[in-house]
Amino acid sequence: MVTALASGILLSALIGTPLLAVLGLLAALYFAEVAHVPLQAMITQVKIVMEAPGLLALPIFTFMGYILSYSKASQRLADLSNHWLGWLPGGLAIATVIAYTVFSALTGGSALAVMALGGIYYSALMKSGYDKNFALGTCTVCGGQGMLFPPSLPIIVIGFISYQATDELYVAGLLPGIVFTAIYIVYCIIHAYRAGIPSSPFQWKPAIASLKAVALEAPLPFFIIVAIFAGWMSVPEVAIISLLYIFITQVLIRREVTISKVTEAGTESLVLVGAIFAILVSALTFSNFLIDQQIPQHFLEFLLRVIKSRLVFLLFLNLILLITGCLMDVFSAILVMVPLLLPVATGYGIDPVHFCIIFLWNLELGYSTPPIGFNLFIGAFRFREPLEVLFRAVVPRLLVQALGLILIAYWPDLTLWLPTALGMNKELIPLGSSWSGV
Repeated sequence: MVTALASGILLSALIGTPLLAVLGLLAALYFAEVAHVPLQAMITQVKIVMEAPGLLALPIFTFMGYILSYSKASQRLADLSNHWLGWLPGGLAIATVIAYTVFSALTGGSALAVMALGGIYYSALMKSGYDKNFALGTCTVCGGQGMLFPPSLPIIVIGFISYQATDELYVAGLLPGIVFTAIYIVYCIIHAYRAGIPSSPFQWKPAIASLKAVALEAPLPFFIIVAIFAGWMSVPEVAIISLLYIFITQVLIRREVTISKVTEAGTESLVLVGAIFAILVSALTFSNFLIDQQIPQHFLEFLLRVIKSRLVFLLFLNLILLITGCLMDVFSAILVMVPLLLPVATGYGIDPVHFCIIFLWNLELGYSTPPIGFNLFIGAFRFREPLEVLFRAVVPRLLVQALGLILIAYWPDLTLWLPTALGMNKELIPLGSSWSGV
């Protein structure tokens, strides 16, 4: 009976049943019929989610990102990167990578960067002599490393689910993010050199003008990084100050975002955050059931019999996460897969912080992987090109991302050296990991 009901719930996901409902129904079914735990215990998960300190930053940073997306900050960022980097070999392509990375970090994801910056840079790359495939691929894929920089929203969520301190994850993602950005830049330089793309001469007057134009926005990324890394304040405190700063600069000083647009941004961010929190409650409830029934331990025991090598397990892990990234959005993937895979990964001696960064980069790679990567559909819509054209265009960029994945998976010090050097070791005590006494 239980198996039949569970199968029916899982099959309902194929016809569009929301993930919230699927996870919630599965959790309720197994608690009532397998673990024999009162369903009232699920309500405690709401309290756990609402009281989690790191999650307080999530709605604040989300609101800030939506306000920024309504302003003209993306155009100013594009002008700044063009004027200061355009003189380099492949300078416009490098400017695209930098602008996408910064915008993705500030607004919460590479898909939003494609929508906001894609039109600006795609036409500019084409006019500068870059071939169509290069321009499409670059404007669809190159912002993913922004997920590893503060104030990345996925890092906040995965930190909560994995019981790792958000500031430590921000620090851990810094070096991989810089390395991946550098790999993209080298790729752009090599392509421009081979294609004979001329670089534009550097001109001081427009460069200084573009710098003055971003004078209000430029301090924000540095403030976020320094405040978190130096330990001056907690992540939620940084989020509040950042939101207040963006509101003052974009709404009151520049007046690019009207109060009605602020209201619209607030509504959109609340819908997104509300959905994430609702899924969080269901996912946390279901993950507690998995832990209570020792399912991750059984999965680990099975894998240990089949996979003896830690390196082989990493290959298996990357494959599973790549498929996950193709099928699910970042938040759903984190909430569903982390509770199952993290205990298994630690059983193979993989540091939880290292696992989180591997997880996020795999998802980003999956978003751009044909045939169903999410960013490919966004790019096809934004650039009005058939999906098969995007498939061909992104393949070289996927190889660059795959190189980054190899580095991050098989070179743990790239992720762990900086947190260790700064004396960070803030693994949190798992909340609600047992149902005893309910």
